[in-house]
Amino acid sequence: MRSKWFSQEEIGPGSKIKLNNEWVVQEALSEHTFQHDHDDYLARVGPAWTAIRLLVEKKGSRTKAYMRIYKQIMNGGTEAESARMRARQANTSWCPVELKVYRSLPKKRPLIVPRLLEERVAKQDESGSVPGGFLMYIVWEIVPGIQLGDACGSKVFWTQERSERDAIREKVKEGRMKLYDWGFAPDPGCGQNLVWHAQTSTLYFVGWFLAYEGDEKKPWTPRFWYFWGLTRPAAKSDRSKTPDDTWTW
Repeated sequence: MRSKWFSQEEIGPGSKIKLNNEWVVQEALSEHTFQHDHDDYLARVGPAWTAIRLLVEKKGSRTKAYMRIYKQIMNGGTEAESARMRARQANTSWCPVELKVYRSLPKKRPLIVPRLLEERVAKQDESGSVPGGFLMYIVWEIVPGIQLGDACGSKVFWTQERSERDAIREKVKEGRMKLYDWGFAPDPGCGQNLVWHAQTSTLYFVGWFLAYEGDEKKPWTPRFWYFWGLTRPAAKSDRSKTPDDTWTW
């Protein structure tokens, strides 16, 4: 894929990114940009930034992982300003919630999130979009198992046998309540955030890019399974009700 904010030299297939280890880019997977207007910046909305997710492989091994690069970009309306003027927007204190998650959750047990493999926090040089602005690299493991859904729903979950689906639902309940205690919740909170490793009966929560932080703990209700796409009402009119034996499990 082509990128507006990252050069092919940075993220093209075969590009090498040196952290503690050297990682070779296999593929650019997705990119998201949050560019605020300069008036928003003056109102202290926060820095403008972009992030790209890459599939990478550690050089000298067959270890594949995901990497996300966060880069501060200039505020909308200041693209034509000089590097000296754009440098005034530089922010080095901002931290993405995803990095907070990977720094804290792996210290908890049981381990139900991907492990943080590497991170590096740097500053952009004079050729950067915002000289002196943040440039962050996060590398996390690809957990074993099958992802139970995508942006369109929990389709893979529904291909499993009923006994497997029951086991997954119980693991979702157990893990979701732990995440409340740990202070984070994945977004959007559906089948695409779940990876099931049947051999070890381990359910991983993935997809922490725009996670919720400080989510207020709520008592468990079977409706959570419905919100995550793991049970279906008998009729559309039943969607506001509490799941019962008439629902599809």
